[in-house]
Amino acid sequence: MPGSADYGKLYISLLMRKLAEAGGISTVVDCGCGCGTYRTLLAPCLGQATWIGIEAWAPYIAQFGLHDLYHRVINSDLRQVDFATLAPVDLVIFGDVLEHMKKDEAQAAVGKALAVASYVLLSIPVVDYPQDEINGNPFEIHVKDDWDHQQVMAAFPGITAFFIHDHIGVYVLTGNALATSRVTALQAVLPPLLHQQLPNDRMAWGGWSIESHL
Repeated sequence: MPGSADYGKLYISLLMRKLAEAGGISTVVDCGCGCGTYRTLLAPCLGQATWIGIEAWAPYIAQFGLHDLYHRVINSDLRQVDFATLAPVDLVIFGDVLEHMKKDEAQAAVGKALAVASYVLLSIPVVDYPQDEINGNPFEIHVKDDWDHQQVMAAFPGITAFFIHDHIGVYVLTGNALATSRVTALQAVLPPLLHQQLPNDRMAWGGWSIESHL
């Protein structure tokens, strides 16, 4: 039985495939890319997109062969990255990374990304989720381990859509009117697709009010 993270990735795959069909996503920045999970997940959906990976923990770059997965790898703490130098960007992904920093640092990083990108994707635990370092990597520590849905919605202006299953929340922020209209249109399309594959599961999606979707 798949876990909530798998359901979140299913939602992300469906969403990105539809957005690519609508207008194309040609440049992707994957923040805190780790082992390349999102590059591997979305490669079939995004075709010939150029991928830039940002990874703070240098040993992961060699361990997971990131130079083979990404067109460019930046070995840096993403909090120190000047996203303006990466523009133009279509999509910036913060996949299970914002919980590894303070709230104000997460807000600053997402704000810088949204200033240059049409779409910003956040995947984040929305329950208490403590975690210590892993294999000596201090960047694996969950610095803010108590995000919930209401906090995420209040902390990140620009959220156009979200999907929640169990303890994982996926949020889509849009940086311009065209991106917003495309994501808004897909809110009517994705739920039936998800229910086709997960007919007995309880999940939530929408724009600003979770109560009307549970």
